[in-house]
Amino acid sequence: MINDRVFTSWDDTHSLLWEQQPIKLAHGLHKSPLFSTERLAELIERYPREHYSLVQTGATESRRLWREGEIGNLSGRQVMDAISRGGLWLNLRNVSGVDNAYRTMLDGMFEEIAVNVPGFEAPKHQAGILISSPDAQVYYHADLPGQGLIQIAGRKRVHVYPNTPPFIEPKHLEDIALFDVEVDMPYADWYDGHAKVFDLEPGQMLSWPLNAPHRVENLGSVNISMTVSYVNDEIRRAQIVNLANGLLRHRFGYQPKSRSTHGPSYFAKAVMQKLMRDSGWVKRERKARRPTEFRLDTAQLGRIVDLDGRSAMTVLTAATGKLGAREISRATGFHIEFAHDWKQAVMRWNDDRSSTPFQHPKWLEAWYGAFAGTDHVEPLIAIISDAATGEPVALLPLIRRLQKGIRIVEFADLDLTDYNAPVLGAATPRDAKAARAMWRDLKAALRRLPGGADLIRLRKMPVDLEGRPNPLALLDGAGPCSLNGNVVTTGDDFDAWRFTLERTVRKELERSWRVFTRNPAATFKMITDKSEALRILSTMEVQQGTRMQHLGLNFVLNDETCAAFYRNLVGDGVEGGYAVVSALTADNEVVATLLGIRSGSRYVMVRISNAGEKWSKCSPGRLIIERTMAALHKDGVRAFDFSIGNYAYKRRFSVAHIPLVDITASLSWRGLPYALRDRAAREFRRYPRLAAYVKRALGKPPSREDS
Repeated sequence: MINDRVFTSWDDTHSLLWEQQPIKLAHGLHKSPLFSTERLAELIERYPREHYSLVQTGATESRRLWREGEIGNLSGRQVMDAISRGGLWLNLRNVSGVDNAYRTMLDGMFEEIAVNVPGFEAPKHQAGILISSPDAQVYYHADLPGQGLIQIAGRKRVHVYPNTPPFIEPKHLEDIALFDVEVDMPYADWYDGHAKVFDLEPGQMLSWPLNAPHRVENLGSVNISMTVSYVNDEIRRAQIVNLANGLLRHRFGYQPKSRSTHGPSYFAKAVMQKLMRDSGWVKRERKARRPTEFRLDTAQLGRIVDLDGRSAMTVLTAATGKLGAREISRATGFHIEFAHDWKQAVMRWNDDRSSTPFQHPKWLEAWYGAFAGTDHVEPLIAIISDAATGEPVALLPLIRRLQKGIRIVEFADLDLTDYNAPVLGAATPRDAKAARAMWRDLKAALRRLPGGADLIRLRKMPVDLEGRPNPLALLDGAGPCSLNGNVVTTGDDFDAWRFTLERTVRKELERSWRVFTRNPAATFKMITDKSEALRILSTMEVQQGTRMQHLGLNFVLNDETCAAFYRNLVGDGVEGGYAVVSALTADNEVVATLLGIRSGSRYVMVRISNAGEKWSKCSPGRLIIERTMAALHKDGVRAFDFSIGNYAYKRRFSVAHIPLVDITASLSWRGLPYALRDRAAREFRRYPRLAAYVKRALGKPPSREDS
């Protein structure tokens, strides 16, 4: 067979469509003795460790799973037997460089292609052999070289997608070139409507255009396939640019604008990537994304053993007698997925409970809708589930952003979200040991992300979340935040609560209302109409901007992005009762405004404004707070949260403090100094008198909160 023709049918249409469209070809390699069970078993036993990948993958329609491992001390036959039992995928990379027999066969195949396709050149080409389980799949991904898939045994289905945006973008190719991981590309179900689908059987080959994304599903039988890849001069130049641009983005924080493969910029990039492609930084980044996490169990075929000391995982239960039936048993472990679109994350999470009103879907939808895609802000929603049962554990509304060259993972906040927290699931850790395991797995997943991360910094987290412990607050590294919440709990009798206020405060509120209502048109109202609420919001923006300008302070809430966030929040939330807008008005003038958010019996104040000096005698700020509380109390609200910031007006309402915690951890050596600095600051805050003394000694002015 080796000396015979590889392709058994090739016509003119194949020549015309080669590299332009996906095409299916017929071949005779499945009859070659090079792919017999005996030959493959022998090849596995002597295959160099650096040239193979053993992957544990999820079955079709199951949760995403992609972990790399090693064969261990099994024989080639035993490895193939273990693969046949489900959930595994072995890639013998560069087999044409390891065994000359495969090199000879591959050279002959590319000679045939060159004869059939005028102008085709592939001076560099190689092949790999794939042996995969009946239920295995390869997730949505793309390859940098020209690529083809030759089916030897079994059946599989291949979905091939257009090699154009949004299915693939330059940054995806750059990440693949830099991190050497193909399967971390974003994917949406609707992509399938634009894919071409091919079922492959032994004796068939599929080729597709350069960089076309694809995914593969096995169809119920053990599969043996051969991948072939090739590089010509243009592909080689594109790979150089991809690697250089990836380095510029991730190593230096620079957004490259050119993808030219010729000219001065190309040659500069070629030199730069040559100097850095084997650097310690690149090696660490790649290693972090492809850790070896398990090995095949020598005692019982069909089991894998985690290398971090956790228990073995059964890949196939022999008693079932069916391939593809899997039972997983594991000590505490967590499966981490990342979504880059909030709406997709919500659909996958499928739980509308929120930890605080700031984790309500309305808040987060408005936040991601406004800030996703702005400079250096990348949505990164972590969906955590129990690795053994699949039960939901937590959803973390995160972002990744670049600040001074450091890649920081943090909550979707940017100083707008007063309380940050995970959204808790049914399997959320309730003790420190399980919380530490979840934290460990989350950090490991972040390190493996394309583009990586240097630091995770989570701030302003409540310790208690609706009666359940915040698992992140149970961690050893969690420490006191410089801010705290402020809440008033009234009970069922609002007048009785009002009487608990200091007498001077009560009298001042009564006097303020009398002064305000001297104007016969003076009124307080709760706004439920969308158009009117947006008009009140516009007035609030003007009043707050004027106030901040008078104080000489920088005011960011009215910039274009923040303003869009609040407009979305009010526009989408006011008629359903989540966004609460109230106002004091007199004639056609808006005297004071208050914006809050409500979840059940809890209300949080978010923004407040007033018309300034003209109305100062009636203390419109305090007055609108008290009137809003009274109105909402009648509607069932019992907890009134004044949010963060210990301003004097809040103390007059006898607020109780809500402790908040922060936690920071380095994810790379670059993030370590920042993590150490954050920890030192938290430790310093444990001694408030000392902190106050140091502030005075440094000449720092007192906070406006103290006035």
